[in-house]
Amino acid sequence: MHSIPDLGKTRLVYGLKLKTERQKKEWTLKQLAQKAGVSVSFISQIEKGEKYPNLEKQLRFAAALEIPAHQLVPFATDDSFSELTNGLSSDLVSQFPFQLFGIDSTDVVDLLTRNPEKGGILTSTIRQIRREYEVEKEGILHIALKEYQRYHKNYFDEIEERADDFRRHILDVGDYEDVTDEMLRFHLEGPSFNYDIDDTTLTEKLPENRWVCIPNKRPKLFINGNLSPERKAFIYATGIGYNVLGIGSKKRRYDSENGPESIEQALNDYKAAYFASALLLNKYKFKDRFKRFLNEPRFSEKALRKCISTITPQTFFYRLSELMPQMFGIHDYYFLRVDTATDDQGFRVNKSFNMTTSLPSIRSINPLEHFCRRWASIEILKEEQEFRKQHVSREDVDIVIRCHRSKHLILKPAGTPPVELLVLSIGYRPALSKDITAAVSMAFEVTPNLRSQVAFIDQLEVDDPREVYLSCERCPLAASGTCEAKPMGVTPRIYEIEHAQQQQRLKVKEFIERQHRLE
Repeated sequence: MHSIPDLGKTRLVYGLKLKTERQKKEWTLKQLAQKAGVSVSFISQIEKGEKYPNLEKQLRFAAALEIPAHQLVPFATDDSFSELTNGLSSDLVSQFPFQLFGIDSTDVVDLLTRNPEKGGILTSTIRQIRREYEVEKEGILHIALKEYQRYHKNYFDEIEERADDFRRHILDVGDYEDVTDEMLRFHLEGPSFNYDIDDTTLTEKLPENRWVCIPNKRPKLFINGNLSPERKAFIYATGIGYNVLGIGSKKRRYDSENGPESIEQALNDYKAAYFASALLLNKYKFKDRFKRFLNEPRFSEKALRKCISTITPQTFFYRLSELMPQMFGIHDYYFLRVDTATDDQGFRVNKSFNMTTSLPSIRSINPLEHFCRRWASIEILKEEQEFRKQHVSREDVDIVIRCHRSKHLILKPAGTPPVELLVLSIGYRPALSKDITAAVSMAFEVTPNLRSQVAFIDQLEVDDPREVYLSCERCPLAASGTCEAKPMGVTPRIYEIEHAQQQQRLKVKEFIERQHRLE
């Protein structure tokens, strides 16, 4: 994958000036190349900011264009050039993964430099929006990655095939056999990958970390010995995925707690994790087990637990999001993970992925806002916390499973029918955490196709339609005092501002209509 390289203002500005002077004379690249005695490709690379000519070539270009040589020197630029070069060399633009969307980075540079002044205004506007609305580069790159997944319907056949090939021919494991952590460790430490695995040091030195990898000639993988076999298996499978998919050492991250440093790392992490989930729960076994679960006449927790027997709840939902569209034709779903500390009323949206058109994106709210407590996922999290309090002495309480139907009135005008959802949720304790409770949920929009495939759907009770919003700060129920779920001290400030603006617009509209009637 290629993003816009670090162009360097010197090369970029020289290229822009050369292109501008060439276009003033209405010359083609070939005409300038002939007059200056250089190749067409060399001039093209200069104009795109990929190369910088030596002094002899600079003098040739100046003589051919009949201008002083200093006129092309990039040390002093006017505002139109400086705005554009600042924009193109910013971290956001320079690292944006245009290649994900089938766009070559050089085409972007070419497009923006056709008119440096307008290109400068555009890039300046983008940077200003980012500053004004406090949009971090990571947030924009995260959106780009999610859109890439959405475009591919979150399914990658090539990675599925690589995982199947490794399982069948290297692990020698059949489609319906389990892949274990011991099996994966054996191969990761073997001659093919030559990893040195240490499962004691990290447990003592960095007990909050799941893993750390040091990329030596023989990679050293430190893994926390307190992890469950399912979590160890996922880490080992991800390590194998990096190698099988040919992801180089500089294009991946090397510890579990710090996020990727670039979009390329984020994409590679995603691909390796996808490989891991496909290896641990191949599509054939998944389809068979999950179809049995869907065909149960009543919701069966036992049948669902069989689907999750060798993987973590979060990995299961990841796999569900990858295969539901491909194997069941179910495309409208929402994935959400919410965390909270023990006895804490605060909730944090840890991960979300929206493949529906009827539900709003959680990512659109400010991190300082309070996520709406009326969503089904929050209720599941509360139930899970209460269940654990009542069964605190039971060692067999690993996960809590819920399934129900819910009708949500989500940011819709009055009179709009509610969106009906089938919500599948699992509450659990995240790895190495005694004080954090998590709930992962997938909400499927109830459509005729979903109804035809879920035998037990009509056996589930349907909640009364409920109004839900993105956050307490945007909620009209909080403004009217009718929301019983709102935390103490939180005010619907955003709703009040937007409501006042809307009322003002209505007054202006009525005034204009009244004036028209008087004429």
